[in-house]
This record gives sequence, C-alpha cells and structure tokens, in this order.
Amino acid sequence: MFSAMSGETRYIAGNIPDPKSRKYTCPTCEEEVSHVSETRRSLNIIVSEHFRHKAGDAKHPHKRFTWQVGNMMSYLIGNFSGNTGLDQFFDVETERRYSASMEGKNLDFVVDMLATEKGLNQRKTAIIVESDEFNANELLSQMHLLSSQGIYTMLVLSAKGTANPSGKYFRPEFRRHTGETVRKIPGNEKAVYELFGERNIYFDHDTQSLMAVKFNDYSEEHDERQLSTGHVLEAGTQEFGTKKRPETLGRFKAFGFEYKRTSPGGLLIARPAPIVDYYLDLEKRAEAKHDDDLSETVGERIGIMLDSMSQGERARLTGKYGAEKLGGYAVAGQSS
Repeated sequence: MFSAMSGETRYIAGNIPDPKSRKYTCPTCEEEVSHVSETRRSLNIIVSEHFRHKAGDAKHPHKRFTWQVGNMMSYLIGNFSGNTGLDQFFDVETERRYSASMEGKNLDFVVDMLATEKGLNQRKTAIIVESDEFNANELLSQMHLLSSQGIYTMLVLSAKGTANPSGKYFRPEFRRHTGETVRKIPGNEKAVYELFGERNIYFDHDTQSLMAVKFNDYSEEHDERQLSTGHVLEAGTQEFGTKKRPETLGRFKAFGFEYKRTSPGGLLIARPAPIVDYYLDLEKRAEAKHDDDLSETVGERIGIMLDSMSQGERARLTGKYGAEKLGGYAVAGQSS
C-alpha cells in the first residue's frame, strides 16, 4: 500500500519527511502498518517506498505488492505532484475502497489511485494497475459500479521489457516467417483491449513512461506444408487471433486525461493525454461553468507550456484546436 495515517495526517509514499520518526496505521482498518524504504534490488529493479500490514493482518481487500506495481505507483504519484503542476488541479488518494451490491453481486475492491479534479468540474478517475494475472469479468463489474457513480476508469498494464523480463503483458514474439516482432495478447489482455475501446495502456519500465497502444491484425502467407504431427496444411493465409502488430499512438513521461464513454455499454473510461491537451479541455469546461478562477489558473499554465513548446507541437495543437484558441502561439497555415 502507498498511503498510511499518522494521527490525523495522511502520508503518501514518495517524499515522506523523516519517515521512520512516527508510527503509521492503515486508513481502512486502522491496524498498525510498517514503513518500507525504497531499496535497489538490482541494476534494473528498484523496490519503491511503501507500507505493509503484518502478515495476515489485512482483513479487507488489498492489492498484492510487486516491485512492478511499486514502480508504476511511484510514477503515478509523481505525475500528480508539483513536478508537473497537476497538483494544482487534482487531489489524489491511493487504495480507495469501494463496496456495494450490484446486479446480484457483492462487490468489494480497491482501486490503486483515485484522481479527483479540484473546482467545479470534479471529474474522478480510478486508476488500476496490474502486473499479475487478473479477471477481466471482475474488472467489468467494477467498471459498471464506478461508472454508475460517475467515475472514469483507466487500466495500466506492466509491460515486459529489459527491466521487466518476466512481465506478463505486451510480450514480444519474433515471427521467423515474416521477420516481424509481434505482440501476444491472449486472454484478459485481449478482453480489456476490447473493453477499453480498442486501446491498451502499458507502463514501460525501461523508459518510465506510459504507452497508448492500438493493435492491428497479423497474418502470414504460407505454401502447402506438413506439420510435425503429420497433418498437411494447404497453402493460404493464416490469421492469428492473439498475435498482433502493435501501433504506439503515444508515449507519456507525464500525462493528463482524455475522457470517453464506450459504445456499446456506456462505460466511463479515461486515457492518458498530453498535459497541454488536458489543460485546453479543462479550460473549455471551466469557461462553460463560468469558473473564472479555474479558467484563469489553467490559462496561465497553458501559456507557460506553449511558450516553451516546439514548432511541431504547436502545429499539432493549432490543427486540433484552431488558430483562434492558440492565439499568438498558433502556427500559420494550420487550422482546425
């Protein structure tokens, strides 16, 4: 777990002053928990600062700690800190518990992080991170409950890579027949791809960034051939259901949110977006609700970001939002 109470103060892992100077309790069950300092297990593996119950003490839903989850949570906590400026616009809570009965099911679960917008908008996003196996049907039930309460869901999967060679998700496979490296997305990984509008979000432990990935179909053309079992396959096209060509739509060292509603199903989902895009959307919503203070604060952040932005990025924003919206930062010849 990544937050704990000491008296009336909640501490979130990542930048706790003098952490060994006080005792901590679990925000959910109020049992005493111990503080675990950040340690380096190997060249590539850092075990992030966190808290833990004594063995067998947690009598409520909780997520199993892995170094991958710790790494992802450290990234997420940092994303909503003063380093990005997003702490001005979000309140963040870790290990938020939800318990309810829905459609004959008793649901009791925790989301790894709840990011709540400040001000009049107050959109809430539940971020769920996974490095182990999980149940897509259970996740679907949880998303229905969250959506019924107006909460968006973003799922982040731990990608296999140099720093995470045992990773269960975004696993590469070299296809000798075509010389391509594809990705294997079986079972729940494929199910959530469809659940989240044909977009999976992965955490790349090598680059410490999020990846938004779309998958394209993969097939191979084969001549007639005999398998080791003795069966003969006729010449033709072989389609693969769980081997896909990955298309990276974006990488994010830091991110804001893009909010969506799936169809069919009407589930509320969130995706990472460039922070400036998030600010432009937030400014639009603040203006619509006549929240002048928020609009002014966001406008200042947009101006700071645009002032230091590359010509290429300004061109992208001008094309997406129009020259009028970008004002003096618009690129000539670009329009929405």
